[in-house]
Amino acid sequence: MLVRQQTPLRDVCRSLGVNAAQVYLAKHRVGKLMKQEVARLGEGRE
Repeated sequence: MLVRQQTPLRDVCRSLGVNAAQVYLAKHRVGKLMKQEVARLGEGRE
């Protein structure tokens, strides 16, 4: 929601019933997984 839909942080927190730290932590974890997957997919092209 925060990144893809560009929903304001306050609205994301309210919708999910979590605090801002939890939203940012989830964003960080998903970003890390995405980077790993992109790297894994890129390995087959070399």
